[in-house]
Amino acid sequence: MRAKTRQEILNAVVYSYVQNPQPIGSMQLKEATNAPLSAATIRNYFRRLVEEGFLTQLHSSGGRIPTDLALKSYWLSAIDPNDARAIDEEAIENAARAYGLYALLAMREPNRLLEVTKSRLGRILAAFEFGETALGANAAIERLLNEFCGYDITDLIEIAKSNRIDALYNALLEIELSRVKRYNADALIDYARALSFDFDRLYSGAIAAQMSAQLLFDSPAMIVAQKVTKRQKPALLVAFGVMNRDFLGFINHIKKED
Repeated sequence: MRAKTRQEILNAVVYSYVQNPQPIGSMQLKEATNAPLSAATIRNYFRRLVEEGFLTQLHSSGGRIPTDLALKSYWLSAIDPNDARAIDEEAIENAARAYGLYALLAMREPNRLLEVTKSRLGRILAAFEFGETALGANAAIERLLNEFCGYDITDLIEIAKSNRIDALYNALLEIELSRVKRYNADALIDYARALSFDFDRLYSGAIAAQMSAQLLFDSPAMIVAQKVTKRQKPALLVAFGVMNRDFLGFINHIKKED
């Protein structure tokens, strides 16, 4: 079995299934791809791919569908989460609904701590480039913030988390979450009944505020965290759904035309 042809057939099955989640037969695949192979040859490839765990056949006389293993392999090769692209923010909501995905958009431009002051009531006021927070009187937190004035909020969140300074961590995370937008939340609520990803972190947007560009899988669901730019400023787009959704179609749909 030629490795290149095998991969082309597997990719064709996955692509077809993502576009239309129905079993595909050898003749259908041949017609859809204009493959220079006979239907019998394609069936031989199908049999081997079933044995390898990449395809499955629900009925003995029916077509094949990709397994979660095949879908994972396909998305890892099809999506480069570090390939930043400009996006049209106004298109995200409609695209998320059209593709059946839950989406988050988190700004990733620097957000440095500018100033630490005290209110007349003794509360600590921390002003950032984007947002501010007020904390109860606490000499240790005040010293820490003054020491790290000029640092980015992501560094301060990590410091607060690693040192278990919960009041500071929660206040800083709230600022970060204010810069995360959610789209098509209904899809997340539907998925949450059956999937094991952390619902709270997804729904609040915390996962977008804290994660890096990557693909995460927890069969049958996945998360695509894709670097993007919004008005030439860095951001992270997070898309969540089951693996047979067209994640790449969604990303391309919201791409800003030059």
